[in-house]
Amino acid sequence: MTTTLFRSGVSSTCATSTPGLNYQNCYYVATTTNNCPGPNSTTTSANVTTTFTVWYFAQSTADTSTASSSYPGQSWLAYAIAQDTSSTTGASTSASGVNLWPLLAISANPSSTNYGTVAAGLNTGAADQVSSVLNVGNATTTVKVYASSTLVSGGNTITTSSQHYATSTFTYNSSDTVLTGAATLVSGFLAGAVPLGGWATTTPFLNPLQWLCTTAYSNYLYTIGGFGSAATSTVSYAPINSTGSIGAWTSTTPLPYTYYDHTGVASNGFIYIVGGWASSTYTSTVFYAPINSTGSIGAWTSTSPLPIGIYNNSSALYNGFIYSLGGNGAARTSSVFYAPIGATGSLGTWTTTTPLPGAIEAFSAGAYNGYLYALGGNNSAATSTVSYAPINSTGSIGAWTSTTPLPTGTNQFAAIVSNGMIYAVAGLTPAGNPTSTVYYAPLSANGSVGVWAQAQSLSTNLRAHSGTSYNGYVYITGGYNGSTQVNTVYYASLPTRNTYWGLAVPNGTPVGTYTGANTYIAVYSP
Repeated sequence: MTTTLFRSGVSSTCATSTPGLNYQNCYYVATTTNNCPGPNSTTTSANVTTTFTVWYFAQSTADTSTASSSYPGQSWLAYAIAQDTSSTTGASTSASGVNLWPLLAISANPSSTNYGTVAAGLNTGAADQVSSVLNVGNATTTVKVYASSTLVSGGNTITTSSQHYATSTFTYNSSDTVLTGAATLVSGFLAGAVPLGGWATTTPFLNPLQWLCTTAYSNYLYTIGGFGSAATSTVSYAPINSTGSIGAWTSTTPLPYTYYDHTGVASNGFIYIVGGWASSTYTSTVFYAPINSTGSIGAWTSTSPLPIGIYNNSSALYNGFIYSLGGNGAARTSSVFYAPIGATGSLGTWTTTTPLPGAIEAFSAGAYNGYLYALGGNNSAATSTVSYAPINSTGSIGAWTSTTPLPTGTNQFAAIVSNGMIYAVAGLTPAGNPTSTVYYAPLSANGSVGVWAQAQSLSTNLRAHSGTSYNGYVYITGGYNGSTQVNTVYYASLPTRNTYWGLAVPNGTPVGTYTGANTYIAVYSP
């Protein structure tokens, strides 16, 4: 027997196979077996029990107190298809349903903030501390914050107003808010309730491109290089608004060469470009550039090169190290390299670590919670393989383990890893066609990936695009739609937002280790 649990506003057959389900409104159990009586028995019925694990962001259907449900006039129903040994089937939908109530709940990570050592009369400046607030309910919420105690060290205190916060990075006493003892709405802070809560388009970037690189840092989105009618060295940036949309694009310092099929990340005030086609050949060169407070970037400088020339590789950033995985050059490769990021932005020497399970290119990688992930790609054909490996404290990685594969082979797509979820956005199918499909899956504490489900698709098919996440939003830029390159920018909300914190220590404050408690409150947001 197969069973579907679904919200009554969607079809009872919303999932006839695992890739068709959506954890927001549809759950599926593939097989439940019951040993019925033998053929000589007069018994014509049997009881079968199916158990579903429902995610916290499943859509609510009842709330009589605040009418905060997503679908207050609906309920959750069950649909079952039974089949006997002679392949005779029968199907039925439950006559009455159950309600799923809305839940207001948030979780802050990390649970504590360490401002480090700050001398009396000084403040933390631009060295903001970050707290990620995850919506673990199923209703859209805003957030309030207050100090439930002052910072205390023995008999000494630091006033509550010495802590400041904002929804984007700031320099202390600039574009921030003073913390108080009263619950105060965090301006511009809205936590979405579901993974990728609806795609929208925002300001397109300067020129249509595919095989570009996109990253975000300090409230700005960047597009770097790419291929339009020809390869380009153009670098552009745009401000990210509190609602997730972006403002006008501006050109900044171009790359030293034309670049495409490269990868890159932003960290600690610098942007890095790793591998790719530079001018007319694949390269081992790695460049970095400082990010200015206005969003523009300074001069590009070369740093430690990769051990081999590479393009169509993937990169990730974790705990002060940059990783370059797979790709193609003299041949398709399974190599994984890593390098430490220095205080001045330059990289240390690249070191070889545990290779991928097989040679791969045009795939996506990401890092989260001590694990490195590699998804899909091309190993002579589009593959659905997903693997993960533990990241050691020294930067090296352990053995790769296969986990739940993507529902279909995919390459030239964008993967986003964020706060316990992994997303695979559009890409090229095994048949060689671009797709608009978006998948997501939960990540377990041991690194494994759960069952993949479908999120809302993009409004157009796309491959060879780029993607990144920033402050609770996913951004997809450029790509090829099957007939031409595009300069479209899509964005969608994640159920996570960041707050950024800074501290000033008043003159005359005695030396000590000061501790206190700040509290977040979830508030329903219609």
